[in-house]
Amino acid sequence: MKVCRFKGRKLPRIGILRGNYLEPLPSPPSFLAPYEPWFGRVALEDVVLLPPVDPPLLLCLGWNYPKHVDELGDKLPQKPAVFSKSVTSVIGPEEEIKLPNNVGQIDYEGELAFIVKDYCRNVKKDEAYSHIFGYTLLNDVTAREIELREIEQGLPWFVSKSFDTFAPMGPCILTSDEVSDPHSFVLQLYLNDEKKQESSLDRMFFKIPDILSYISSFMTIPPGTVISTGTPPGVGSLKEGDVVEVYIQEIGRLRNRVVGSDSDL
Repeated sequence: MKVCRFKGRKLPRIGILRGNYLEPLPSPPSFLAPYEPWFGRVALEDVVLLPPVDPPLLLCLGWNYPKHVDELGDKLPQKPAVFSKSVTSVIGPEEEIKLPNNVGQIDYEGELAFIVKDYCRNVKKDEAYSHIFGYTLLNDVTAREIELREIEQGLPWFVSKSFDTFAPMGPCILTSDEVSDPHSFVLQLYLNDEKKQESSLDRMFFKIPDILSYISSFMTIPPGTVISTGTPPGVGSLKEGDVVEVYIQEIGRLRNRVVGSDSDL
């Protein structure tokens, strides 16, 4: 099933997407709280979608597609290159990506992300999928020039990844019971209706069980954590007025418009 969060009267509401309509999800998982109960049926076009989860942690992978590593002129890591983004950077479908001033080039990065459903520690690779609630789309927006300085200085990739609005997420969570192999998905990213990224996810260097097993080997991962699996080749810059869309057929389309901002670094 496809699970969505959308604006309610006072708190978010949780629904199952059935075609173009939403129906209440019985007994949503605790990591989607707080939420308000609701009844009936509502058209998708009549609601404002929120990020599908409000994550306690947002973890990402860099350098996870060999061709993307090549286009950056880097080398594949021996272990997953894990970094974090501020959870305050998360926005939902149709929200605006705001470009801060004086930071140089800002890039899109379309990615598949997964949502952890329980506390994880020392997860074995062959048990990884049993800890995943489902899958969603994420645009790992990046201030590229700042990121390159962080890399050169041996600093975490945090400032470059964590500006407000730099983590569009959605439009829903496709639950794991409907996914036999997430690596069979094909991810596409469109900029102003022009395809910029396209890749089968089986081209990941570190697969999803590798990622979850590795991260849980050094930390406890709380439920609701979002882990994004890296971007394929084809990344490029954003400018004011652009419309960027991340798409996987089985999940849907994450669409955001790019606007200017009055904030400075």
